[in-house]
Amino acid sequence: MIGQYDRQIATALRLIAQYGMVCQWHKDTLVLDDPTKPWQGGGGAPAVKTPSIVFIPATDGASGFGLSKFRDGETQSFSTFGLMGAVDFEPLTTDSVYRDGQPLVISAVDVLKPNEQVVLYILSIV
Repeated sequence: MIGQYDRQIATALRLIAQYGMVCQWHKDTLVLDDPTKPWQGGGGAPAVKTPSIVFIPATDGASGFGLSKFRDGETQSFSTFGLMGAVDFEPLTTDSVYRDGQPLVISAVDVLKPNEQVVLYILSIV
């Protein structure tokens, strides 16, 4: 049933906007110089999105979060979790993310998506 988690999505967005901070999320876009010749490539300015993200330290023993997680058979360490609500783009680890003008390194993007509805993205930040 579509729309089953609308209340949870709205709650996540409201709380993240209240307790998080607005960041700049840059997604590379490709604009072909000549659409009939895609092999020649092109350029493009990154599309800038401004989602709110809550940052939680992963190194704090009281937080209950671990220092590392398994991903594709190997252990990755990270220092911070980022919680981001449903957005109108697909967050990727190859995107550029800035907090207070400082670049962040996103090592993994996990999603809480019951019934195929995105409620929350969990970002592992190195």
